[in-house]
Amino acid sequence: MHRISEKLLLRMLDNTGGEPLELCSEGYRLTNGAEVLYEGGKWLDREGHEYTSVSIPNTDSTASKRLIGFVQRDTLGAVDKELLSRSPEGAAYVRYNELIGGERIGLSIPVGYPYEVQRYIDEGHTLEEIYEECIRAGITWYELFSLYPVDGVEPDREYERVLW
Repeated sequence: MHRISEKLLLRMLDNTGGEPLELCSEGYRLTNGAEVLYEGGKWLDREGHEYTSVSIPNTDSTASKRLIGFVQRDTLGAVDKELLSRSPEGAAYVRYNELIGGERIGLSIPVGYPYEVQRYIDEGHTLEEIYEECIRAGITWYELFSLYPVDGVEPDREYERVLW
């Protein structure tokens, strides 16, 4: 997951270069350097890669969730989808990526899965079940387990659990 480092407000100017007329798009600069804009009902970077937003519960009463970052949707070709779909876990990931978007739950060297994911697996569950639950809930696996990268630590290596 890539955290938001800066909010971008993109305004359309009139033909004479005068005052801004209206807000034309919402956007964010991410910790990986990408700039994502909300266009046509999707979050896209300048190269056309699609992103999925990640939110955490808000601590005040103004909104139920607060946007904190984005995960990039995997670009899977037909061969990738065919190969992944040969296992139940891979097929579940292909469905998850198409419906929710985001990276696979992967092992981090040298520690393995993030702690909450590993605990869930140790209880007898599978990665396939995790992806299916994310699809049912309409959220990323980061949100399912309330896992978010710690500021100042290499992305996707250390996580903190957000409790609410």
